[in-house]
Amino acid sequence: MTEIKEGIILNFEKAAALFQLGKEHYGNKTPFVYISNRINSYSFEPTAHYKSTDLFPNLLGFAVVTYDLLNKEVAELEQVFLNKPTQIFHTLDDAIAWVEQLIIRD
Repeated sequence: MTEIKEGIILNFEKAAALFQLGKEHYGNKTPFVYISNRINSYSFEPTAHYKSTDLFPNLLGFAVVTYDLLNKEVAELEQVFLNKPTQIFHTLDDAIAWVEQLIIRD
């Protein structure tokens, strides 16, 4: 799960340290789902999703938790660029429950 600082413009290069941590923890075999807990408003270069999903063959999906309409609309736009199951939630508990279901099914 990540929480990005307010106002950050995140791209593939800026997220490299995050990707490295994910590789060290999950490797290429342990299934996982990425949770973005959007307590802050930030931008992510949507086409970077193509590069990041190639790094993780064991990535099962994306869960995004939003707390306002603007972040929900941004998350909906980003879904277009994702080639994995993706859901938007209003609570972290709901996102975690969905993640657990995805991992159990794998």
